[in-house]
Amino acid sequence: MDALFAAIGSFWTHLQSQEFQTWAVDSYVKAMRASMFTGFLTLSGFLLSATTFVIIQMKKEVYGEQFYLDRCRKQRKYGKGEPMYAPLRRLSRVLMLAIALSLFASLSQVTVGLYETFTAVVFCYTSGILAMAGVAVVLGLMTKNLRAWFDDLDAAGEKLLAGDQAAASPLPAPTPESQPAEDGSKKA
Repeated sequence: MDALFAAIGSFWTHLQSQEFQTWAVDSYVKAMRASMFTGFLTLSGFLLSATTFVIIQMKKEVYGEQFYLDRCRKQRKYGKGEPMYAPLRRLSRVLMLAIALSLFASLSQVTVGLYETFTAVVFCYTSGILAMAGVAVVLGLMTKNLRAWFDDLDAAGEKLLAGDQAAASPLPAPTPESQPAEDGSKKA
């Protein structure tokens, strides 16, 4: 344990040395500032454009389907119910937070990052790390939503395989008028 504390102390001393801080500032200014600005600005733009699409598609493909409504009814029956669109609202909020963090990280590169001090460099790197953490949380929530959707699709598929088409299909049952006639034309 003493060796660990000695190593941490040595590392901390190295971080506080003037030559390390000068190297960190120089490498940030020469190689990282412009790339971080561009990267996080692009990320925030991408997330902003994808947010509407993702939320609308999730609403349509997951939260608007019968199997999701059935799951909500079951959860409410057992007292575990939350508002119907709470997971979608949560995903939307986290996406907006990730956009804000990415935009903040990008703008901090051309505001605070112009101060060529070690503290400014640490601040800029920290803002970038926070933005990436926000994106990681978004990916986690999207994975959770997709996993629930696939589980529901698997359950519906199993019902279809078992022959219970009416209970499994998220689509309305076909009516006789929508069935093609034997000669291939629609029935009138």
